[in-house]
Amino acid sequence: VQYKLKVKVELAELQLAHISLQLSPHFTMNVLNELLAKVILVSKPMFFTLSRMSRILKYHYFSLGAANLLTDELGVIRDYLELQHQRFNFPLHLSLNTNTAEKGLYIPKKLLLTLVENIFKHGAVDDTLAPVIISSSINCDLQGRPSFSFSILNKIRTQKKSSTGFGLKAVKYLLEAYFPGRNWVFQSNSAGEHSLFLVISYDTSHVRNIDTVK
Repeated sequence: VQYKLKVKVELAELQLAHISLQLSPHFTMNVLNELLAKVILVSKPMFFTLSRMSRILKYHYFSLGAANLLTDELGVIRDYLELQHQRFNFPLHLSLNTNTAEKGLYIPKKLLLTLVENIFKHGAVDDTLAPVIISSSINCDLQGRPSFSFSILNKIRTQKKSSTGFGLKAVKYLLEAYFPGRNWVFQSNSAGEHSLFLVISYDTSHVRNIDTVK
């Protein structure tokens, strides 16, 4: 009897915790919206900074199970890098192609963002002689099928943090789940530099939305 009661209590606590997680994003976004309305009257630079943060949080919190547009992912990466740039004032070469003509292309949520976040976990972003280089492009073959490429080049931090490699493993798993046989990831660490090159070849029979991959 005591064991059953303990299980029920733990279940109730988990349910409350789950509800709290659901309420917290709405509370956070509402507070941010209130701040944005007040800050714009005081400082436009601060308003733009908070707007970027608001877009990033909204991207993380909401529509977790919905299909995710590639243009949305690249937009959030741009906001994320701008905020990091304000924090560290690091040198950055950025070329993100957000071609609006490719609005129908999808990608698993946070897939590219995870790779970019790894730069700040394991890379040296403050070296003016070795700036972070991030680029993306969309090209079409003779049949008009789009191909997306994404690359990162950054200097490796001298004293690296321990890494489980979980992030990259998850990225590769999701790529193969959504684009089986139509994705390629190349990674290398040499001469103190980390480079990563990712390619997705899109095709109507291979692009899957999040609702179909369970």
